[in-house]
Amino acid sequence: MSKKSIEAIVLTPKEATLYAKLQPAVLATEPEWAPIADAMEKLMKSLESRDAIPAIRRRVFFELVENGSKSTFEVFESNGTKGGDICRHGNFVEYLHYCINGPDLPAAVIDGFLEIVNEDRGTSGMLMKELQKYVRKSVRDYRLNPSDAATNFWRLCHEVDYFHVDTIRRAAMTAK
Repeated sequence: MSKKSIEAIVLTPKEATLYAKLQPAVLATEPEWAPIADAMEKLMKSLESRDAIPAIRRRVFFELVENGSKSTFEVFESNGTKGGDICRHGNFVEYLHYCINGPDLPAAVIDGFLEIVNEDRGTSGMLMKELQKYVRKSVRDYRLNPSDAATNFWRLCHEVDYFHVDTIRRAAMTAK
């Protein structure tokens, strides 16, 4: 079995400049939003033109369903945001960060998860139980928001081809 890892996209200098403009996005007022939306659109076009976004991160957006019955892309479209306007939308910021950096979890949490997956400790049931325990402990120890952590562990499972994605997602949601 090959070792699993999570890699951030290496941005070109121009992409890095565009990405830096996204940092104040959370606090942006409506008049401040247009340059941020422009930067997001240009950054996505650049990443797509050089095919830099890993296939799994594209699948997470366009195809895979975390909960409910629609992919993230389908949710945008059903809410009336279509085509190029999707990558200009305020809710797209989180996905763009994910496209570039991978799951939004502390590096130590990702490393610990990967260590368990890569060591393949026992049967699939034993591995699942160990990962569930690890996920709950990580949510508590790092004081992660369970809902956000669930989404990011769900993404992490997909990134490393771990097939019990919903079980791991539930483990994050039920951490107390």
